[in-house]
Amino acid sequence: RIGKFLLSAFLVIALNTSVKAQTSVAGDIAFSGYTSTVTDEFSFVLLKAFPAGELIRFTCNGWLNTSVFRVGEETVNWTVPAGGLPAGTEILISGLTATRAGGGAAGTVTGTALNLSTVGDQVIAYYSAVEAVAPYIFISAIHMNVYTTLIGDPFSTTAAAWDGAGANTSNGSA
Repeated sequence: RIGKFLLSAFLVIALNTSVKAQTSVAGDIAFSGYTSTVTDEFSFVLLKAFPAGELIRFTCNGWLNTSVFRVGEETVNWTVPAGGLPAGTEILISGLTATRAGGGAAGTVTGTALNLSTVGDQVIAYYSAVEAVAPYIFISAIHMNVYTTLIGDPFSTTAAAWDGAGANTSNGSA
């Protein structure tokens, strides 16, 4: 009897416990805005439907050419609200607040609000089970930082190649 009870209890727990699988991949969102003034904020559009509980991390830590994130900057974690969100939804993250174009539940934001530089920065959208710990699934990124040595910058970069080996400042990203 105890064996049947334990087996029944195990099955009830197993059937009622859901494992949340991450479904985001590269290209699932597109950035639609970036502001680095009084209140730093960014916006993005969902290019596919997102299920409830989906997590995307956004950081202004640059990606180094050594295949790791630079440390010392901020990361926010956005979680899709109950009921999920349809493709085409635009989300604005301002500080630690998410709003949804047209109203409605926009999800929750935790972490540390991004402090975007007015002279250039990046926002990288990615997933990792633990913040800033590989493996990473890169989803999208926006880069507001193109240098040229012609005007006195330390190295030249391009919009296509970002900062490459020059990604050694808080504003750069390879």
